[in-house]
Amino acid sequence: MEDSGFIHLSGKNGAGKSTFLLCLLGMHSIDSGSILVNGRDVAVLPVEKRRIAFVNASTSFPHMDVVKHLSWGAKDVKPGKSVMDDIRSRLGITFEGRVGRLSLGQRIRVSLATAILSNPEVLLIDEAMSNLSEKDRIISEMVSISKESHFDTVYVSQDPSEKSGIEHNYLLEEGRMTKIF
Repeated sequence: MEDSGFIHLSGKNGAGKSTFLLCLLGMHSIDSGSILVNGRDVAVLPVEKRRIAFVNASTSFPHMDVVKHLSWGAKDVKPGKSVMDDIRSRLGITFEGRVGRLSLGQRIRVSLATAILSNPEVLLIDEAMSNLSEKDRIISEMVSISKESHFDTVYVSQDPSEKSGIEHNYLLEEGRMTKIF
């Protein structure tokens, strides 16, 4: 995958989508080769040095409240309140309280905002969007935020026909990746 921007990766269950993302993240080792992110081989770096954020349906911290969760993501970057408020507004985070008491869609919105506020080079989203109301609007906002904040996004789903603002689309079948557009 040599593209940048907002990238969609689809495939059936068991195709290797999550494994691919976990290799990029550094949670799974690769047998050989390299993983280049903006010309830098991240395969030799520990997870915390890769500047890659990962979101799936269970990446929130249930014991934190929404504000602390977002602040945790921004701890090394320290964006202003207006930046945090803008991200909250754009992702429809109009709720408060302990993250563990929120609906799944609300927790995913909080996880997405937290990941964005961490200032990643790459954001990996593993099948989390299917649990969102206003999915197309959120994807559109994510595409815009990704461009404005200069990070790439790899968004995984099982739907190969996904087109909502996506710049590049790949299909993963039996361990082989094919570019659709």
